[in-house]
Amino acid sequence: PQLRRVSLCLDNDEAGHKASERLKNQLLEKGYPSQRLISQSKDWNDDLVASAQQKQIGFEMKMA
Repeated sequence: PQLRRVSLCLDNDEAGHKASERLKNQLLEKGYPSQRLISQSKDWNDDLVASAQQKQIGFEMKMA
């Protein structure tokens, strides 16, 4: 009852898109607004790894 919004973060492929749309509709029927967040890569783990690598590269450049 304390939920205000649900963020759906599924894989960025056909199955993930279909599942997130289905879940979004089911949540809305129960009165929970939701948002679909789409990964830039195949999945959110890939996005996190890429982000960490970019931060590491930026840190190494500042150290040089």
